[in-house]
Amino acid sequence: MKLRNIGVIGAGAMGSGIAQVSAVAGYNVVLQDVYSDALLRARVSIEKSLSKLVSKEKMAKADMDAALDRIQFTTALKDACKDADLVIEAVFENLELKHNMFRKLEELCKKEAILGTNTSALPITEIASVTNCGDKIIGIHL
Repeated sequence: MKLRNIGVIGAGAMGSGIAQVSAVAGYNVVLQDVYSDALLRARVSIEKSLSKLVSKEKMAKADMDAALDRIQFTTALKDACKDADLVIEAVFENLELKHNMFRKLEELCKKEAILGTNTSALPITEIASVTNCGDKIIGIHL
């Protein structure tokens, strides 16, 4: 499978950073959060961060515009999952919340999708234990 599309779940600092880095690297990204105001803050933060790179001549304006064009923002979890080759969950460090999220991801994502968790404190095997796709779940912490 060739990795082209990335879904990022959670538009906080980590999620928006993951979305930004992924888009700059050339991937299509769908950033999802249940709160539209969190998505707006993420969009503003990403634009500000990339603008700083342009002003310091570390990135061309055209590259910034292309990266921004590769990011979609949505409150619908299914939109972040439907075409994703990789989904990165970046929600709060709460095991019950992550369990619920991975049950939904398993249901909404294509079978071959890789599911990543951005946990820094919870055991990945414990997060994966509520799914039937443990071989497709990885830990990703930036």
